[in-house]
Amino acid sequence: MSKHSLISVIIPTFNNCPILRKVLQSLLLQQKVGKDFEVIVLDDGSEDDTGRMVEEIAAGSNVPIRYEWQRNRGVSAARNRALTLAEGKYSLLLGDDIIPAPDLIWRHLSTHERYHHGRNVVIGRVTWPDE
Repeated sequence: MSKHSLISVIIPTFNNCPILRKVLQSLLLQQKVGKDFEVIVLDDGSEDDTGRMVEEIAAGSNVPIRYEWQRNRGVSAARNRALTLAEGKYSLLLGDDIIPAPDLIWRHLSTHERYHHGRNVVIGRVTWPDE
C-alpha cells in the first residue's frame, strides 16, 4: 500500500462468498478517492470459496486487497485482527453483506477531515434491500 493511503477498509467475513464478491466489486468502483485506500478481508474460518474469490479479485485490482484466514473465533476477533494489519490513517469497518454506495469512502474521509479535532467515529446509514 502507498504511504499516502488514507483509509483501510476492514471486512470480516464467514461463508458469505457470493455477496462478498459484490461488496468487493463495489469497492473497486469507488468515486473521488482514486487508490488512496486498501481493503483487508479477514476470513473467520470460511469453508466456501471465499479465499479463492478474494485472491482472484485482488489479482485484477489496482487497489491493494489483502486476505487472511483464521480459525473461526467470531466476527469481533476477525475485525480486531484485521485492524492490527491496517496501514491507513483511518479505518472503515464494513460488513461482508454491505454493498457500499459509490461515494462511501469519499464521504467517510470527508467527514473525518471536516471534524479533524480529536478522535472521531463516523457512523453511516445502511439501507437494506428487499431481497
